[in-house]
Amino acid sequence: MYRERIAATDESQVKARRYVGDQLGIKQATLHRWIRAADASEAAAPASAATTPSRSISPGTVRRGTGRDALAAGAIGEIADLGVGGMRLREVAHRAGISVGSVAYHFPERKDLVDAAVDTFAERLDARSAAAIEAQAAAAVLRDFYCDRETSLFWAEARIHATRDDHAGDVADHIHAALSKLVVRAVDTRLGADRARQIVATLNTAAVDTARRHRQPGPYGRAMTQTVRRTLAGSATPQLEK
Repeated sequence: MYRERIAATDESQVKARRYVGDQLGIKQATLHRWIRAADASEAAAPASAATTPSRSISPGTVRRGTGRDALAAGAIGEIADLGVGGMRLREVAHRAGISVGSVAYHFPERKDLVDAAVDTFAERLDARSAAAIEAQAAAAVLRDFYCDRETSLFWAEARIHATRDDHAGDVADHIHAALSKLVVRAVDTRLGADRARQIVATLNTAAVDTARRHRQPGPYGRAMTQTVRRTLAGSATPQLEK
């Protein structure tokens, strides 16, 4: 936001910092320190870094110092906890392990960060789904998705956000379609698309209800594991992982 303000208005650094500070509710001295720290971090960071895909779709443990990716992952966890409207930029930066100044540097607008979180969430599901060809693998991806409380809560918040935002709506449709395809692979390749979508809707509802009853990840995961197994088993004859 700071650099974009300078580029767009040709303001001095002081005026640009004052504008950004007012927008984010941050003192000028504090913002100045964050900007300098962000500049130093960017200068010291390697040009590229190899990444290893996570097995889980959950935000999980965020790798430190990875800029946009780390912030997007931090936003996923923050939105899962407080919703899109409650997302706190300071806490996103804390989750990512980088300075708050980096949020404005990488995401000039709040919506940009929300979009990145939604996109990252979909990309994680796509990465896991691509390799889940066999029934057992597809069932495992569905269990990982619905049995992780943060993942389920982010997915619920993303669906709510999709009612107000076109980009989120497109991504939500994509995720719903990807989950439906996984259901078909896990249950029976002859299962119709309409029935698969109904199963996904059932699991979506069950995840929210279970999250309301179980606030801790452990009890939630155990309850949803049984729910996913029963739902898939009741739909056909799935080859579920023992």
